[in-house]
Amino acid sequence: MMLSRAAYEVGSVLVAGAATVHELKASVATAGVSATEVDGWLLGALLELVASGYVTFLFEPRYGDLPPIRPAAMTPTEFESLWGRAFGQGVRGEPESSSTVFVECTDGLVAELQKEDYSRYQS
Repeated sequence: MMLSRAAYEVGSVLVAGAATVHELKASVATAGVSATEVDGWLLGALLELVASGYVTFLFEPRYGDLPPIRPAAMTPTEFESLWGRAFGQGVRGEPESSSTVFVECTDGLVAELQKEDYSRYQS
């Protein structure tokens, strides 16, 4: 099954290198879109990637100050729970001053995004 355009865009950023949710949010084009809408779009894209097994993630309770916490399972439910824990009030501030989720792509995502089907998403 083909990824949505949102999952493709977020996945393309992750193929270039692992990132925190804060970094992902900063890397997507958001002109004229409210922060709440961007958060929802990003969460939806990441949940799709998690459900497909294309990303792994760690909870960073205090980015850089405490060791990351591996979730009990790499599932959408677990990701959404960690998202709520880290970003209950929305993705704000810098990761260095708050909790975040660190996301990394799998080899499966690299292979998926190389498929010809995604050429229509490329600008």
